[in-house]
Amino acid sequence: MRGEFGDVDFLPGWRGKSPVQDLAQIFNLPVALENDGDAAALAESGWGAGRNRSRLIYVTVGTGIGGGIILDGKLYRGVDGAHPEVGHQFSIPRAGLLVRLSRLLGIAGRRSSHGGVAAGHAACGLSALQRHHSEENLRTAQLGDKVSLQAVEHEAYYLGLGLANLINLFTP
Repeated sequence: MRGEFGDVDFLPGWRGKSPVQDLAQIFNLPVALENDGDAAALAESGWGAGRNRSRLIYVTVGTGIGGGIILDGKLYRGVDGAHPEVGHQFSIPRAGLLVRLSRLLGIAGRRSSHGGVAAGHAACGLSALQRHHSEENLRTAQLGDKVSLQAVEHEAYYLGLGLANLINLFTP
């Protein structure tokens, strides 16, 4: 691993930069760079509820779905050290309303993947066009807003499907 940023949409000014080398040189210490899901899985396995467990799956849910997988006490890596994209684990046929709204709203990403239908932005797509945060959907759902309740139920359903698939695949 070189520690260089590749083609990352959310940090375009950092493409080709190497914070690993820069920080190692500044502090004269070994430095590693990890994505949030894998770093969280490592932390959970070392110091959290997954301590002393040889297998665990850590899932993050926010603007997308991510995570890290620990198998036999080690972080699972794919080809060339790639981390698994748990939010894109399978394709899901979606209901017509979500398809129409996601096209209208221009929701980015793989709209028919787990992350595309279960992450925070998916619930936002089912709510009013003015709402852009899942926290708002949760708040208005708690107040009884029917559209927000539908969005939260939709997100929870697909999140549950994805989690069940991870459990069936990896039996953590």
